[in-house]
Amino acid sequence: MVVRLLKYLSLLGSVLSISACSTLGYYAQSAKGHFELMQQQKPIVQLLKDPKLSETRKQNLRLLQEIRQFASQRLKLPNNASYTQFAELNRKAVTWNLVVTGKYSMQPAQWCFPLIGCISYKGYFSKQQAEREAAKLSPKIYDVYLAPATAYSTLGWFHDPVVSPMLDQGIILAAETIFHELAHQRVYHKSDSNFNEAFATAIGQVGTRLWLAEKHPKSLPAYLIHLRKQQQFIQLILATHDSLKQFYQRKNTPAAYAEGKQQRIDIFKKNYQQLKHRWGGDSRYDTWFNQPINNARLILAGVYYQKVPKFTQQLQQYNNDFEQFYRHVEHSETCDYC
Repeated sequence: MVVRLLKYLSLLGSVLSISACSTLGYYAQSAKGHFELMQQQKPIVQLLKDPKLSETRKQNLRLLQEIRQFASQRLKLPNNASYTQFAELNRKAVTWNLVVTGKYSMQPAQWCFPLIGCISYKGYFSKQQAEREAAKLSPKIYDVYLAPATAYSTLGWFHDPVVSPMLDQGIILAAETIFHELAHQRVYHKSDSNFNEAFATAIGQVGTRLWLAEKHPKSLPAYLIHLRKQQQFIQLILATHDSLKQFYQRKNTPAAYAEGKQQRIDIFKKNYQQLKHRWGGDSRYDTWFNQPINNARLILAGVYYQKVPKFTQQLQQYNNDFEQFYRHVEHSETCDYC
């Protein structure tokens, strides 16, 4: 029993990004958070038989079954027990990811762990613990962002469940998230967050377009509008990211850095208002501005989206032959998508 538990915790430590240099507290919260999540999950087929479950939830669960089947059959993603179970959580996110940069740097901090290599964030199951960790970093030296994550992945080491925060964003974006997370299980390049997240984002978007086109065509136009507006908003973020990156490479005084940084953030805000005007006042991204804008927030968009067009174009060159595309990506150098 003790041997099995130690083996489980050792494997869990590797999968959940726990290195030998990590604190006992981080190790404990990761093991505890994962174990609690596994305890909460129930097979979707079982939940569909529950007479107490609302019809709305059952309808979503049936769609989740369809999405999971589509992922394996049409998108050639791993056919395993991941996302065949469901966990109802009493919170808006499953984890909170700590992203850190220098005050005047667009280079994210890296945390290096067994099996998965180095990544650009550090995840916590407890928001309070993530906030305590973030509070240890001086705002005079660092920019910090706690990114709420609605999904959870162990790269296939465990059978990851669908969690209720994924459904809070609607079933279409839940589908995109499931395709994204399963893509991580299919292709993963150690120590390259930009490559891995952009690849998975591309599969999530292309997969969702195909799923809607083939299964729910009436819902496709709204999703295409969402993607178009999302891309336009992300382009504003990436332009600000690149402008700041170039600016920080110059030699300046701290006061000049602070002034130039604020100027570029103000331009970003102004450009967003112009974008909203072109959208006829659509305010879907207003809430993005409810939190302070800093390097760490801008970095995250680059990690997930900067390389997406190259992956999407490559998949099109393979005529959406996913197996052939995956084999190509698996054997590609990550710099092929720089």
